[in-house]
Amino acid sequence: MPAPTVAFELYDAIYNFIENTGHHEQELRQRINVKSRRDFMTSGRVPLTLYEQAFLAAEDITGDPSIGMRIGAAAFPSSIGVFYFLSMAGENVTQIMAAINKYFPLAFDFISLDMVTDETSFRITLQYDNNHRPHRHVVEHLMTHWYCVANQLTFDVQNVPRTLYFRHSCAGDPAVVGEIFQSTPVLFDQEEDRFDLKQESLQYHTGLTNRRVFSFSEKRATNLLLRM
Repeated sequence: MPAPTVAFELYDAIYNFIENTGHHEQELRQRINVKSRRDFMTSGRVPLTLYEQAFLAAEDITGDPSIGMRIGAAAFPSSIGVFYFLSMAGENVTQIMAAINKYFPLAFDFISLDMVTDETSFRITLQYDNNHRPHRHVVEHLMTHWYCVANQLTFDVQNVPRTLYFRHSCAGDPAVVGEIFQSTPVLFDQEEDRFDLKQESLQYHTGLTNRRVFSFSEKRATNLLLRM
């Protein structure tokens, strides 16, 4: 079975954050024993293990146990481009989430999204290949980046209320959680990694709905998926 991988942009975000906090990327490279940030990159992807090692090294460099959330909140990039345009141009949350689910392997090829709707909420749960959950930094980066990019596109707590759930305990400063997620409930020590959206928010859209852009973005995502 192929080793799990992530999009290079997600791994590269760790380097960008380190540099923006006054450190040099060489310090990170030395700690994970690579000569270039593009070492071990194949077809625009890097191994999950390298991504995890980079997070641990970044935590050691900065002394920040909330490093995954910090980098997710920085939203490097406001991307992975195709997801950004799908989210911006989609007709509503339902259509957008269906597209994200279909193309999610472009970001994390070892995670699938289990989506369930009941009378009050739309529940999106992260499912891991072979039930192998990655390091908490990976999960926090994923969820925080998703949350903050959604806010940029006006899918914020006022328009699309949500609750976030993490399986791990809160290992960082609770003040960081409050600073990033503000009034959004964030629960730790839960049975699943997931987030719930209010049922009534599923028809919300950005006001930038564009079927042509959405269709073009789907075609691009399909081509990228085929290359994988």
